[in-house]
Parts: sequence; structure tokens; C-alpha cells
Amino acid sequence: MEKSVKEKTGWKIITPGLSVKVEGMKGPVAEGEFSKAKEFGKRIAKQLIK
Repeated sequence: MEKSVKEKTGWKIITPGLSVKVEGMKGPVAEGEFSKAKEFGKRIAKQLIK
């Protein structure tokens, strides 16, 4: 998906994508996976502050 976004929009990828485990096809997000999302948000915020 990152490659597709970059090719179609020309946007710079500022951090690698996020992958989380879910319970079943519609979720919910598996236990312990929200911490990954929080760290992902922090990485994005750091890049935007630069």
C-alpha cells in the first residue's frame, strides 16, 4: 500500500506502515495491539514536528 500511495500521489512516506492483529474478519483489535498504534502515532508526530 505504501508503494501505491507514493506512486499515485508522490507523497513522501515518513514512517513505515502499521500492521496489527485482529480477532476475526471484522475485529476487534487483538489484546496488546493498541500499544503498537500508540507508538505509530508518536513516530508520525515526531516526523511532523521536524
